[in-house]
Amino acid sequence: MTWISYYMAIFTPAGSPPKDFEPAAGAVKRWCFKCNAYKPERTHHCKTCKTCVLKMDHHCPWTYNCVGYKNMPHFIRFLVWVDLTSGYGFYRLVLQCINLYKNRGLPAYLIPLSEILASVILTPITFFVVFSVGLLSIRVFLNMLNGITQIESWEEERLASAKRRNLIPRNTHFPYDIDLWYNINHTWGPMWSWFLPFGRPEGDGINFQKNESGFDDEGNPITWPPDQREVLKPDDAESGSDSNRTSGEMRGFGRGPVTFAQTYISSMQQRSLLSNRSRSNSTSSEESTGYPEWRDQITSDADFYKRELFETFEGEKISDFGVDLDSEMPRPAASSSRRYRPDAGEIQQELHLHQQDQHRAQQSKEEDDLPLAALMAKRKKEKAYVS
Repeated sequence: MTWISYYMAIFTPAGSPPKDFEPAAGAVKRWCFKCNAYKPERTHHCKTCKTCVLKMDHHCPWTYNCVGYKNMPHFIRFLVWVDLTSGYGFYRLVLQCINLYKNRGLPAYLIPLSEILASVILTPITFFVVFSVGLLSIRVFLNMLNGITQIESWEEERLASAKRRNLIPRNTHFPYDIDLWYNINHTWGPMWSWFLPFGRPEGDGINFQKNESGFDDEGNPITWPPDQREVLKPDDAESGSDSNRTSGEMRGFGRGPVTFAQTYISSMQQRSLLSNRSRSNSTSSEESTGYPEWRDQITSDADFYKRELFETFEGEKISDFGVDLDSEMPRPAASSSRRYRPDAGEIQQELHLHQQDQHRAQQSKEEDDLPLAALMAKRKKEKAYVS
C-alpha cells in the first residue's frame, strides 16, 4: 500500500481550474497572468508545474508534483503508510540491536557480520525516516483538522505577526475553518475511503463554504488574505467594470496587491481626516499626518510583511511552497510600450524617503563622534519623545 499510495501521489494531478472558469456574480475575482484565466479561491499558480492548482498545499520534492485538492488524500495515505511501515521496521531494528547487545559475550562466529552491519546502518537511517516523516505527518494532520493548507498556514503566521503590530484588524480570522468533520471530509474524504487507493475528498475544489469571517457586514465575500486586492482581467480592468463594488479600497484592477504599509497609512489618514474636522489646530507632525513619523519609512518595497518578503521563524518564504508570485502581478517589460509611470504622489513619497535616508546617514556619521554616555542619553531622549 505504501508504493501504491506513492505512485498515486506522483501521477495523480493536483487539479486545475476549467479553462472556461468564470467567477460567480459578486465573488472576488482573481486573474492569473500566467494562465491568462480567472482562478478560483484558494488556487495558486505553481512555478514548477506551470499551471494553477486547486486548493494548492505545496509543491512536493518527494513526488515532484503539486499537492492539491485531487491528490491530497493520496499524499496523506502515503504519509500514513510510511509512518506505519518505517515505525514497525524501527521497532524490529531496536529489538535486534538489544538482542545483539545481550549476546555480545558469545563467540564472533555465532553472529554473522552482515547482521551486525545491517543493524548498525539501518537503525539510524530508519530513525531519521520515522522522525522526519512523522513531523511532516503531524503538520499535515494539524492543517487538515483546521481546514487549512500549508500555504494558508504560512499566510496565517504572516497575518498573526501583522496583528501584533496593529497593521491589520485583530478580528481578522481564517474564513475556511468550518468544523472538524467538514474539514476532514473535504481534505481526506469520507471515513470509508480514507485507506482506499482511489478515495477522493468531497467538494469540487472550486467552491468552498465560509464561516462568518469570509463576509463583510453587507454579506459580500471579502478577500483573504486581507492585504490582497481583487485582480481583474486586463480588459475588464481597463473598462472599469465592477468599480463600484464594496470594499473597493482593498481591491485593485490589475495593479497588484496592496501592502500592509499602504493599508495602515490609508486607515490612519482617514482617521486623521475625521480628527481634523473637530480640531483645527495641530501641534505636532504626528497629529497632522495621523500616524507616527517612523511609519514614513515603510514603503511598498520595504514592507517586511509583504508576501514576497516575509519569512517565518523557520525561514520559510511563500516561494518555498512553489507559489509563483509573478502570476499575480505582471512585471512591466523593458520593451513594453505601456510602461508603468508613477504619479506625482508616488514621486513625492520617493523624494521624501530619499531625504530621510540622507538625514539618517548624516545623523549616523555625527553619532560616531559622540562619547558613549552622550549617545545613550540622546537615545533615551528620542525614545521618550516617540512614546
